[in-house]
Amino acid sequence: MHAHLRTLLRRSTVFVPTAETSSLRFFLDMMVDLRKPIMFVGGAGVGKTQLVKGKLASLPEEIISLSISFNYFTDVISFQKVGGPA
Repeated sequence: MHAHLRTLLRRSTVFVPTAETSSLRFFLDMMVDLRKPIMFVGGAGVGKTQLVKGKLASLPEEIISLSISFNYFTDVISFQKVGGPA
């Protein structure tokens, strides 16, 4: 990669579509248009988070979203505390 591009781009901002992410994008677009929930499940590093973040960033300002990150250690009690009564 050219030196000037290396300084402009962070790896986390580069998204390279694959057959799998193209399929996920199709279903994400469809479900957003239908205003239905969707949950992606898959291995680490396949692009789920970047795909959803990109979609949320492209939505009009009047659409509000909330991102909640889950991982192996997320349990029911921790999840219930998000947005629950203080």
